[in-house]
Amino acid sequence: MRAGARRGIWACALALGFAGGCRDDIERRVAAFADEACACRDVQCAEAVQQRLMDLLRDAAEPPDDAKRRIVAALTKMGECINRLEGDVASPAP
Repeated sequence: MRAGARRGIWACALALGFAGGCRDDIERRVAAFADEACACRDVQCAEAVQQRLMDLLRDAAEPPDDAKRRIVAALTKMGECINRLEGDVASPAP
């Protein structure tokens, strides 16, 4: 995974502790962003989804601890998908 994408995902995770907004649906929305990023067919698409997620988290309230674990799991999933896409870019097609 490129350093920028990796930093962005962990910045999202850290932002969970420092933002203010509605708690109710943040977990669901983060999971939806992860699914959307994983459905992308190229890195640019996934990074655009990641940026929208970062924008959301900037305005999100700190979730309860149990939700944080699930949110971090969704962010990890997103990172793995971006990493897979970056690997596809790095290795030329046969």
